[in-house]
Parts: sequence; structure tokens; C-alpha cells
Amino acid sequence: MKSREENPVGRLNFFLRALWRHALPAPIRRWRTQKILTGNPPGRLPESILHRLDYYNKLSAGAIAAPNARPIGAMTYMQDSFYVIDFLEIAKGFGAELAVETLFGDITQVPEYPSLVKSRPIRGDNANSVLFPFDKFRHFKFPKDPIARDAKRPFAVWRGRDNNSQRLAAVSAFH
Repeated sequence: MKSREENPVGRLNFFLRALWRHALPAPIRRWRTQKILTGNPPGRLPESILHRLDYYNKLSAGAIAAPNARPIGAMTYMQDSFYVIDFLEIAKGFGAELAVETLFGDITQVPEYPSLVKSRPIRGDNANSVLFPFDKFRHFKFPKDPIARDAKRPFAVWRGRDNNSQRLAAVSAFH
């Protein structure tokens, strides 16, 4: 079975859907975004979702905007990374004039200014690294599992050796 990265039909479908979304007129994109935002006021979202949003975005009010932030309308599929496809799917609903700092790729350092990133360090003050689902085609497609969870055997597998105290503790705790 081919992986999704090797599947040309899946990749073509991904890009065709992106072009379709890109072709939507700006007023429709803004209307769709406003419908989502007003249909789910923050006070009515389940606590589990609010907790998750707080994890993705740790910025506090008054955060300093990045001086190199680019307007959404200046970002294009051809000049920028393919990550722009995922970004523009959501961002275009906020208007072309909104300026945002995006850092594409695997980010291992916390940026000086608030930026949208796919990954960030897990320790320390990482508030300037706002998580965003970039590269969804590769990272956020989950295959359908034909076996029900209850029908599975209770085993865990990892690659690597048992030379790590945390792994040994996990095996001891759950064996």
C-alpha cells in the first residue's frame, strides 16, 4: 500500500480542493468565517475545546506584533511554501489586510515575536509559538481503522531500545 505522500491521486485531490477554496470570492470566505466565529461564542465552547485552544495559543493580551508580519493577501501558493495552502484555507476569511508572521518548517526555537508555527519547543516560555495545523496532507490525515478498539489486543510497541529510564518506568507501570 502506498503512503499518502506517494499517492498522486490523493495529492491531486488535495490541491484541487485548495484551488476551489482559493477561487471562492472574499465576501463568501469572510461570511463563512464569521458564521463559525459567531455560531460558537467562547463562553459556549466546551471546556475541553477551550483548554486545547489555550494550549495552541498561549499569547496574552497586548502581545507585540511581529515587525515582519506579511498581509494575508500578499501570500501566494507559488511564491511561498505549500504550507500556505493550509494557512490560507483559514486565514483568507479574516481579510487580505490582516498581517501575520508565519514560520514554515520544523521550528525548534521560540521566535522573538508571535508567529504561527507547526512545531515548537515543549519546555520554557513558548508563548510566541502559536501552533497551527500546517502540512495537513502529511500530518493530519487519519486512515480508517477496520478493527474496533475493543477488538484489539492490549499491547504497546515502540521503535528503539529500552535504555531510557522513562521507557522502563512505562513498561513497569503498565506491564
